[in-house]
Amino acid sequence: MSWNIRGIRGKGVGRFIRDTIRERNVNIICLQETMCDSWSDRIKSTIWEVEEHGWFIQNSKGHSGGSLISWDKEAFMGYGLAQDEGWLWVQFKNVISNEYFNVVNVYGPKQLDKKKLLWDQLSLIKMCTKEEPICFIGDFNSIRWDSERINCIFRRKDTDSFNEFIVGQNLFDIDLSNTKFTWIGSLGRKSRLDRVLTCDKWFANGGWRLVALHRKKSDHKRLIFSRVSCNWGPKPMKIYNCWLKEESLLQLLQNSWSQNSGRKNNVQLTLKEAKKIIKNWALNFQDKTEAGIKKLEASLDLDDQAGEVNDDLIQKRKELEHLYDIRDDMLRQKSRLNWQSNGDRNSKFFHQVIQKRRKRNSIKKLV
Repeated sequence: MSWNIRGIRGKGVGRFIRDTIRERNVNIICLQETMCDSWSDRIKSTIWEVEEHGWFIQNSKGHSGGSLISWDKEAFMGYGLAQDEGWLWVQFKNVISNEYFNVVNVYGPKQLDKKKLLWDQLSLIKMCTKEEPICFIGDFNSIRWDSERINCIFRRKDTDSFNEFIVGQNLFDIDLSNTKFTWIGSLGRKSRLDRVLTCDKWFANGGWRLVALHRKKSDHKRLIFSRVSCNWGPKPMKIYNCWLKEESLLQLLQNSWSQNSGRKNNVQLTLKEAKKIIKNWALNFQDKTEAGIKKLEASLDLDDQAGEVNDDLIQKRKELEHLYDIRDDMLRQKSRLNWQSNGDRNSKFFHQVIQKRRKRNSIKKLV
């Protein structure tokens, strides 16, 4: 559960939290804007029993800010790893499965420069936990698209910076299943400021469901992020569009189809063989792509130091550009974002990509 409560000492806030925990069987709670600079056992007990639960707290500065992560010790072991202005990071261990995962409670600032600093810090956390699932949850104080607000100012720089962070870290933005907005202000103003972002490892353990409950005393709705038990049968195999342009894969599939064409019930058998071939080929292809990029980048760095331009250098740059295109196509398809339909064809993110490539491909010296 995540909720910007606008003050833990507010009338009825503790009761609302307890009711939500009981009704929704909550094991981990993330609170933002607690407005509490000192947490006594009496204040903690308004949420749930002090001794039976773990606590990782960021005190407010006076009556501004403040965050908390608390968890049920019977379900999880928690280790508060770090905190800074705008985030709390706890590593959890499931007491039953012994699996580790990470939760970062986010409370985004209003200033754009501070938001950029926050996105950089969260990116570093993501890099530190690349072997474990991670979830960023809370009030990010940013929207992704113009459609996520009503009667509010739309700041393009803020949106581009937020999207650049999400796409750059390959995060999944979990859809709200029952509403469109999480913050309700005066004069009919609405925005989706609260959300959940997960890595691919977390998302692969789904299904997950995100719902928003009534905001009660706060102007933010309560988020409930829970796992839904669904059996959809065998997982479908994923194919990236760029794979279908590779002659080596097409030749393997053609040979397999020809070999199985004379057998009975050959369609089902051929499709099974094709699936096996694609899986094996894809593992080798992705490893070769990343290894090729690293090798060519290192080689071009040495060539740049030498300062000579020749046919071999030009060929290496073409090969590297091709590998970059393959990786970009895979990331773009994996991110599940349709930039054209959301009006971001000229965003800052794509301009930075273009500028980076122009700089890399520029010829610094002619001999």
